[in-house]
Amino acid sequence: MATAIVIGLGTTGLNIVEELQQFHYQFTGENKSNKVEYLYCETNISAQSQSTASGNSSIISVPISLINMAAKIPALKSQQISNEWIPEVNSALAGSPGAGGQSSYGRLALWMNWNNVQNAITNAWRAVQGDSNIYIFIVGTLTGGTCSGAFIDIAYLAKSITGSSKVFGLFLIPGKNHVGIPGGNTILENYLIATSALKNLSKADGTIVYDSVWPDGNRYSTPSSPFDQVYFLSTDYITSAASVGSIKQLIKVAGLHLCSRVIDSEKFNESGLPVKTFSNLIDDRMVDARMSNPKYKFSTFGTTLIHYPKSQLIEYTGLNICHDLLSNWIDPTNYYDKVGTKQDILGNKNRINGIFNQDFENRLLKSLNIVDGRPTTGAETMQKAMNDFVTNVDREAENVIIQTIKKS
Repeated sequence: MATAIVIGLGTTGLNIVEELQQFHYQFTGENKSNKVEYLYCETNISAQSQSTASGNSSIISVPISLINMAAKIPALKSQQISNEWIPEVNSALAGSPGAGGQSSYGRLALWMNWNNVQNAITNAWRAVQGDSNIYIFIVGTLTGGTCSGAFIDIAYLAKSITGSSKVFGLFLIPGKNHVGIPGGNTILENYLIATSALKNLSKADGTIVYDSVWPDGNRYSTPSSPFDQVYFLSTDYITSAASVGSIKQLIKVAGLHLCSRVIDSEKFNESGLPVKTFSNLIDDRMVDARMSNPKYKFSTFGTTLIHYPKSQLIEYTGLNICHDLLSNWIDPTNYYDKVGTKQDILGNKNRINGIFNQDFENRLLKSLNIVDGRPTTGAETMQKAMNDFVTNVDREAENVIIQTIKKS
């Protein structure tokens, strides 16, 4: 199995990694393999990862809180090549538990906690004994503040630490249902800013696209794009065959997609030839990413193939079987009898009534025989006990009649 690090950004990113962990546990009985590490970076430090049925969570928390960071902003402004993005110091920043839905605060949170994130990625890379072929998956939503503000810098940071170019993004984006709702403008603005940045960083013409002095003092300059591929998920990208009507369902789809990526191992058939994994199949479906330009743009993937996890498939299969059986039992013109012969109930009403009456009488007689055969306290059968009782009653009645006659 190829080594991998999965990094969830923000609350949604954490939720996606939780779904990944849950699916991995369901399929394998383990939260993860020893070749994979789960991380999540969250500005809201109160967010905690959920455990699986094992009672444990394998998701490592990397807090990037903004609390009490206001005093460091002036120093940050002075050292940056470009500092227009750095928000001004204000009281809301000092007291906010999270990024407040603002991408500039999300990036600032990463900058203020740079060493923690850098150390967490480095430790994860060492834990899986990774090399430059390691896969990096960065996940979250581009509608909020934490992920939309930090996802590009973290991608480049992961590249610089691992030397890998296999960095993939999986991000939820707004759907048409976000238009016109309270807060919808901020959601759309975060998305547009994030995707515009991605587009500008994906020129593939050899020019420097990213040039920044990082908080550790190192200057990182590169012509390469932050991601090898970026997958977008939205409630708009659905079909009747795989409807996803809510963000919660969308997060499940994202988690299952990630699970299919990290659970892959090198498989071979009996002839020793490699067998395509589910991940390979998804790659083959990425036709919109297979363009003449050697660099990707952006991609979306259909959810039909991966929408239903194993337990749901089993449940739906069982429901379909039960539905078919019940339909056969109650269909008046296509009823199947106990030997599997199709019958027309309406055309065989009298015959069926006769069979039912006979069957009922046989079952009643069988039941009575069972009762008759039950032993009594005297070790006699119920039938013999009843016969003896009736005989004794007859004798007593006979004696009464005889005595009455004699007296008269």
